[in-house]
Amino acid sequence: MSSPAYAWLERSRAALPPALAAVIEQTIADSVAGSSHTEALSAAALACLRTAWRIGDERAAAVHLLAADALITAALEVAADSEPELAELVARCTADRIFTLFREELSSEHS
Repeated sequence: MSSPAYAWLERSRAALPPALAAVIEQTIADSVAGSSHTEALSAAALACLRTAWRIGDERAAAVHLLAADALITAALEVAADSEPELAELVARCTADRIFTLFREELSSEHS
C-alpha cells in the first residue's frame, strides 16, 4: 500500500462519505506504491478513472469519478508546495495523457 496516499486518506477520512472513502482506500491498496506523494495520489486517481471507464454509464461509476477527483485534488494540493512535483503531476494528468491511457484501455478490451 502506498504510504503517502494512505496517509492522505487517513487525514481526510472524516470529511469523506464512507462509500467514497472505501473506494479510495481499496484503490490505494491496489495501486503500485509511488515514490512521491503526487505520484502515489495521481496513480490512485488514474486507477479510479480506469475503473469508472470500465463500468461505463452506470451509476456505480460515479463514486469512482468522485474518488478520482478527490485524489487528483489531493495530488495538486501536495504538489503545489513543490514546483518539480507540480510539473511532474501536470505531465502525468494532462488531457492528452489520460486520453492515451483510455485509448489503450479500449484497445486491450477489443484484443
